[in-house]
Amino acid sequence: MLYEGPSILFGKQQSSVFKMWHTCGWSQGNICYAESTDGSHFVRYNGGKPIISGTGRSFVLRLGTTYYLFTTQEVNGVAWDRYESSDGIQWKLTFPRVLTLGSAPWEKVCGNIFVWIENSTWYAMYEAGSTDGTWRVGLATSPDGISWTKNATNPVISKPSCGGPEIHKINGTYYMWAQCSSQTRTIPDDIYRWRSNDLLTWTPEVVEIRRQTPDEGSPDNDQSQVADPSMVEVNGAVYLYYDATPTQYPNSTGAIHIKVAVAKMNFSSLVKAPSSPNLPVDPAAVSLFISWRRKPR
Repeated sequence: MLYEGPSILFGKQQSSVFKMWHTCGWSQGNICYAESTDGSHFVRYNGGKPIISGTGRSFVLRLGTTYYLFTTQEVNGVAWDRYESSDGIQWKLTFPRVLTLGSAPWEKVCGNIFVWIENSTWYAMYEAGSTDGTWRVGLATSPDGISWTKNATNPVISKPSCGGPEIHKINGTYYMWAQCSSQTRTIPDDIYRWRSNDLLTWTPEVVEIRRQTPDEGSPDNDQSQVADPSMVEVNGAVYLYYDATPTQYPNSTGAIHIKVAVAKMNFSSLVKAPSSPNLPVDPAAVSLFISWRRKPR
């Protein structure tokens, strides 16, 4: 998610819009694009047809006049590719397999990735699936976004099963929102917030989004999930977009979908919620401290 201009779908009268690049598809992922003026009602580009086919789990950042997109195969990917674009719609594959998985048992299949630049260094927090079926998060750095070095202490988050990292640095502290497993299951199910001072040691704080509605599933449903957070602050409110599904076997009516929850506060206020260091051990004992307002599906 980005909030910026210019708008592609609404014309010059919209100086800034919500821009969404998202996976469309399940076992065969593609990348689609959509825009919104209010953050809730989106118009899909070209009737929902993909702007990039055959790949998914995209992450986009913009530097100056150039958009950079990192993506991998939706299923069984072993590397992330880097695309570039001047408008966010027409993409060119500039560096295939720019970041690849290694030989470690925890790095067997690619998941989601989050990329940012700080003090001229590129950072990536990436998700990988392991031989034991769980998901973990690793850290990599690069001087140019092309040649990457993985941190020797990887994975930086191992338990519970976690993935889909979303990173924001607020008042000198790193915060990560990620879906994590609340039980002994391998499918991460609820969205947690973590905190770190160095990107290596992470402390869990709160469960931000729990499965609550029928389309998200219930805590006793092993196939349900809220996942893949993407967040943007607009006019003093934080919009948290996430996937929701009550099943891992989508049907023709579309079991997996994208939702948004809104906290009417900025990021600095959002991360001041009380922390609960025992979260991964006993998440059932933790209350939801932030009042996220879910938008209707």
